[in-house]
Amino acid sequence: MTKKKKDSSNSLEDFIINLLKDKGLAGEDKMVFEQLKSDLMGDLEERINAAILAAMPEERLASFEKILDTGSAAEIQKFCMENVPNLSEITALEMLNFRKTYLTAI
Repeated sequence: MTKKKKDSSNSLEDFIINLLKDKGLAGEDKMVFEQLKSDLMGDLEERINAAILAAMPEERLASFEKILDTGSAAEIQKFCMENVPNLSEITALEMLNFRKTYLTAI
């Protein structure tokens, strides 16, 4: 895993930890908290990945599929950064929507 990928994962993890705190779940048992964190990380990553895929130009989808099958995490991230317009904005918007959905859910 590259430093950039670690930084990205760490920022997502920090986001999820803060989300759980804002939901009032910071006092949960450590094992429960870690499971919640893991589940939410998976859900958030799925939403971000779906948004990136939806924003990927159609003419780049075949190349993207090939990189997904054979490339490293760094290669996938580089490809997305080079081929998805407004990648940072797309990611930020998904994170905000995820936060809103999670915090307003009963």
